[in-house]
Amino acid sequence: MKLGERLKELRGGLFKTHMSAATGIHVRQLQMWELGYGYPRFEHLMRLAEYYGMSLSEMLKGVDEL
Repeated sequence: MKLGERLKELRGGLFKTHMSAATGIHVRQLQMWELGYGYPRFEHLMRLAEYYGMSLSEMLKGVDEL
């Protein structure tokens, strides 16, 4: 699974605007990552893992392409 697919899977039905407000990551960045254009910096990965209430390794479980 690619990172963008995993991020989209984790987001589920949540709106990117809600995630953006909670994490401080711009909506456009979230969209680009989900579409496979670029990768988040480590700092952003940590924010997303915290948002989802899981460790970074749990969040990236199943991701084979970074």
